[in-house]
Amino acid sequence: MPGHGSRPGFSAGSSAGRHSGNGFSQAHQAGLLASYFVVGLHEGYNSREMLDRLRATGGGLVTYESIFVGYFGGPYYSFNRGAYHIILLDSEVPGESGRIAGRQLQWLKADLASHRQALLTFVAVHEPLFPVDGHRGESLDQHPKERDALHQLFMEEGVDCVFSGHEHLFHRQQIGGVDYVINGGAGGGARRERGAGRPRRGESVRRGPRRRAAVQGCLRRRPRGGAD
Repeated sequence: MPGHGSRPGFSAGSSAGRHSGNGFSQAHQAGLLASYFVVGLHEGYNSREMLDRLRATGGGLVTYESIFVGYFGGPYYSFNRGAYHIILLDSEVPGESGRIAGRQLQWLKADLASHRQALLTFVAVHEPLFPVDGHRGESLDQHPKERDALHQLFMEEGVDCVFSGHEHLFHRQQIGGVDYVINGGAGGGARRERGAGRPRRGESVRRGPRRRAAVQGCLRRRPRGGAD
């Protein structure tokens, strides 16, 4: 989802290698990837100024975002899987990079309010709210007041777990009853981060993927209907 080349829980069979595109093709054909994508940093490198300059040349222009919107209906969206509600946000909106603001924030508030009955609510966004490594100050934390307001919204609406990528490691911590998981390991082996020291209580830091364990760690029942 928000990580770098994350793989869903899908087996392509013995004929497909670990890095084979065959697995992704079969997963897509089976409908397993129909709603699992989040716009990331590398899909939004062109600034609004650059896009305006390109359009001014009179040539044709197709952006990744336009393809994404055509496929999913928008750069941010939500869906249900059984009793679970999943929200996917866009932290790379031109002019609003590094924040969840404007129409997206208003949409998010309405979406959360209308799904309070969900057994569990998950959020995925490329940039983490609370980075721990080389992207401190270069994620959603670059706008602290807006980041804190977003975190407050998650607490009040009973969000269970927030997944992000951006940093190439696995990190999990709980803040205000919300589990925050950074899972940008990109398929590397899990190992302790050098110089990380001992994790704080309720926190773990590793390099590499921890997909299933991260999700299972968020599967706890909490009262619904607003703030805990």
